Amino acid sequence: MKRWITFLFIFYAVLSAAVAQNKPTRFDVWGQVLDANTHGILSGVKVSLLSQDSVCIGTVTSFDNGITNNNYQIGNVPGSGNYILHLEKKGYTSIYKNVTLKYHKSRRPTVILDAIPMHREMVRKLKEVKVTATLVKMVMKKDTVVFNADAFQLAEGSMLDQLVARLPGVELRGNGQIYVNGRFVSSLLLNGEDFFKGDPSIALQNLPAYTVNQIKVYEKQSDRDKAMGLEKRGEQPLVMDVNLKKQYSVGWMANVDAGGGIEDRYSAKLFGLRFSPRTRLTVYGNLNNITDLSSPDGNGNWNSNVNPVGTIDRHSGGIDLLLQDKEKKIKTTHSLSVVHNKEDIDMNQNSTTFFQSGNVYQRKEWNTQQEKWYVKFNNSFQYIPRYGFYFTVSPYVNYSKEEYDSWTRSADMEANISERYKGEALDSLFSPTASREYTKNLINKLRSWEDEKKSFLSGGANFYLAFRPKKFNRDFLEVSGGYQYMDYDYANKYRYEMSYWNKGNNTGNERKTKYYMDNYRNSSFNYRATYSLLSSFERHYLNIPFEYSFIYNHRNSERPFYDITDSTLWAHEVDQLSSLRGSLTQYMDWTNSFFSKNETYTHIPKLVVYYAWKDHKNEDKLWVQAELPVNIVQENLDYRRNVVDTAMNRRTAFFNPRLFMIYYPDENNRQYNQLKFDYRYNSWAQNLTYKINYMDTSNPLEVWMTNPNLPDSHSHFVGFDYNWGIPEKQLRVFFYSNYTYRMNSLCQSMTYDAATGIRTYRPETVNGNWYYYGGFNTVAPIDKKRWFYFSNFTDWTYSHNVDYLSLNNQSSIRNIVYKATVKESLRLDFRKDKLFLGLRGNFYWTNAKGKNISTINTFDYSYGLNGNWELPAGFGLSGDLMMYSRRGLETNQLNTDEFLCNLHLSKSVLKGKLVFMLDGFDIFNQLSNIRYNINAQGQTETYYNVVQRYAMLRVVYKFNREPKKK
Repeated sequence: MKRWITFLFIFYAVLSAAVAQNKPTRFDVWGQVLDANTHGILSGVKVSLLSQDSVCIGTVTSFDNGITNNNYQIGNVPGSGNYILHLEKKGYTSIYKNVTLKYHKSRRPTVILDAIPMHREMVRKLKEVKVTATLVKMVMKKDTVVFNADAFQLAEGSMLDQLVARLPGVELRGNGQIYVNGRFVSSLLLNGEDFFKGDPSIALQNLPAYTVNQIKVYEKQSDRDKAMGLEKRGEQPLVMDVNLKKQYSVGWMANVDAGGGIEDRYSAKLFGLRFSPRTRLTVYGNLNNITDLSSPDGNGNWNSNVNPVGTIDRHSGGIDLLLQDKEKKIKTTHSLSVVHNKEDIDMNQNSTTFFQSGNVYQRKEWNTQQEKWYVKFNNSFQYIPRYGFYFTVSPYVNYSKEEYDSWTRSADMEANISERYKGEALDSLFSPTASREYTKNLINKLRSWEDEKKSFLSGGANFYLAFRPKKFNRDFLEVSGGYQYMDYDYANKYRYEMSYWNKGNNTGNERKTKYYMDNYRNSSFNYRATYSLLSSFERHYLNIPFEYSFIYNHRNSERPFYDITDSTLWAHEVDQLSSLRGSLTQYMDWTNSFFSKNETYTHIPKLVVYYAWKDHKNEDKLWVQAELPVNIVQENLDYRRNVVDTAMNRRTAFFNPRLFMIYYPDENNRQYNQLKFDYRYNSWAQNLTYKINYMDTSNPLEVWMTNPNLPDSHSHFVGFDYNWGIPEKQLRVFFYSNYTYRMNSLCQSMTYDAATGIRTYRPETVNGNWYYYGGFNTVAPIDKKRWFYFSNFTDWTYSHNVDYLSLNNQSSIRNIVYKATVKESLRLDFRKDKLFLGLRGNFYWTNAKGKNISTINTFDYSYGLNGNWELPAGFGLSGDLMMYSRRGLETNQLNTDEFLCNLHLSKSVLKGKLVFMLDGFDIFNQLSNIRYNINAQGQTETYYNVVQRYAMLRVVYKFNREPKKK
């Protein structure tokens, strides 16, 4: 151990010496200028450093680079001593301040000054003059992209998601995920602060778009880094910061939206916000039965936020509170959200399993009535008493409860028989007079009913402490940790009727009622300690953190399984059966019941090297990040199942390095000109329970086996991104590409019994799986007046999918499917005065081929337009006209053309405070939800029900109250 520590320090010393060839005799001064009233970052301040005899050493202008502690930097200070700092800005009282600066060679090359507040001058308000000009959509301010919300024409009643979807280069994906030029946005902020952290969909669906002034996209330096006074180096998390208009950033505002329509449709929304310089209170509520999460995003894409299936009656609400002191040393956040959903899902699925001797075709219908409750309560306390100290603790509690009442019917067949309508084969097979055309090809048919209940409770707390010794300006210590507890309970009563067929003859029947529980209790804690050694020179920056992490996890699991077919218990409800566990023991199915206890101890020593080669502006020219972790895992498993009662241990150690680099060719155009390279190598062991020899037959059509001889899996990942553009022309091109190769990839080898239709799965590892993903997107105005904007998003993939298949217990065959996809999305937007028009085109092509399948080509494409027009007398008209088409699907009923038409008419009164709206959704009743998937074992085509057309009258009231001026 001593040799290892000695080696690390020698390694650090060598690197430090390598980058310290010309040690500077000068140093930099960093600082922060604030508005004395709002305590917000103040940009545009002229900051000058003067010697004692008033000779100017350097002058800079403060900036607003997102939200950062240090918003000015003065370089080349000649040495330690006494100086004068002069700050001046129009509208503010000028400041002269005496400062004493000291530095310690390469260990203290930057001096960080305390924040300086500036007071506004008392001015006389003159009569306002109205100036009309063309609104600019997007500008660059240093490394921040700023979108002007008023430059995007939106329909009355639009929420933030409609605005974000219109931003050039921005994509809204599933679960509210936001991507900007192909890069994931890690946080959605409101006026620079977290907002319902971890759930951006709340802001996207409930914050009215009319309240937004600007949307900024930038890399945000963490509060920890700012508290430690660290330089902003390398790639920071990308955030989207929603800045409200001034009148909504102080005082009270509320937006109430309520409506009713035909077919008993209803919708009601409430959003309330109270802002002050040190507090923010948000309340929201959303009640509707129109599955409003499936609203179009304005680009011809449907279900852009969470991609729901079925119809949903949704009741949700929440509260978010932010408190901080005047100096922003203490900050607390609290958020509570509650969701209650009632869901009705109808699914029709056609699937094909590939075999050399002939494919197997399955038809399946599934209906479920679901009721779900979710509660999330998150808290955070942050304390930053001074530079060099940072502490935060975050307790949380989450609870969910779900109930399902479902039925299923399915059939396996030897031939793919054409149907006149969706579901015809199953209707015939489950009728008393089944058609001979279907029964002669029938292998099995299954009808089942399920009643399920589950609940999940989790809670815990995480803390983080960072501390920098006073004698050093840069080195600092980090300590973090946390505890988590999880409690999961699941109960299921499953009743089924199965019949087996051969060449039109019924060869056997089976009817069973089973009940089982699946429960676990999980507790874990972790801690991490890191000491970072930093050195910064005139052209080089070096940071070497030494890190150690420990994670302990303990889980008790059980799945008692009961066959209650021949008992009187089969008629009981799930809740009743859960309370009769003692009476159920005699019906225990020991083959499919198990009890286990698992303990895992994970040790991760890690060495990280951060290196930056600086340009003449003290920004990164080249950033290199090397991570060298070793994952050491000790697992202990105690497992009981039928005649198996075993205890086993396993110890593994894996080296999972990563190398990440960014190169900025143009120091004057960093945001629009950069290259990125990313390489990762990962190794992991298979699930320890695979080493236990057992067979699970709990599902009547599926048998699951284990395999004790599975080797470890490994993967290589290589990624390359290139970003290029011309800021003054708002032209941008982003190219991305990555490749993943997996060795000993885990797969479930499937053996199909053609006599019964039972699938037997056994875990295997296979080589040859690799995936390539690439694409590019462009954003650019195409005329000098910037009335027209063009953008495109292009993605392509190519995958080499390898799996094992076997028919009737024959030797497993290595099956390979080559799959290629191309996705293209085109947008052309026109905006002039009060008119907005957008042309949309989307195309998605899938090509698959392999030894055991015919070449498959499927096409999804859509085209159309959307628009918004502000009419005289407070009227507004908006709408979407899109044609959605599908071709190449195996089921002809799914190869459709659907013309979607949505219209929205609004009338504003009382200076826009009251708005009446009439919505027409899917006027021609054409919308559907169809999904397609293919892999090495087969393909599936799935149809889900959706909300039917409706018309709705809505009323929106906007309330705003600013505080009285003192």
